[in-house]
Amino acid sequence: MPTHERRLKKSARDSTIWRGHLLGRWEETSGSFISRCKRCGKHAVVDLDPAPNGIDICGQAVALGCKED
Repeated sequence: MPTHERRLKKSARDSTIWRGHLLGRWEETSGSFISRCKRCGKHAVVDLDPAPNGIDICGQAVALGCKED
């Protein structure tokens, strides 16, 4: 796994852990990666090549706390 990809995934996972999430495996989807919380289903996305005005880490799990269903 390239260093940039690893660093972004670690950063995304760290921010979701801080919000109480437990992310599953990363799945590749068209140049980006998505992972869902095993507890509540919220997602985190890592985009390796975002648009000029885009962001490289986003998703509900990055922005919101875990609320187990």
